[in-house]
Amino acid sequence: MSAINLSQRITFLFIRVKSDVIGCEE
Repeated sequence: MSAINLSQRITFLFIRVKSDVIGCEE
């Protein structure tokens, strides 16, 4: 596994969690 692939997965998960939090707050 490459570091780039890992960072992309972490970023994707972070965006999903952030979107879920924003959706709950609204």
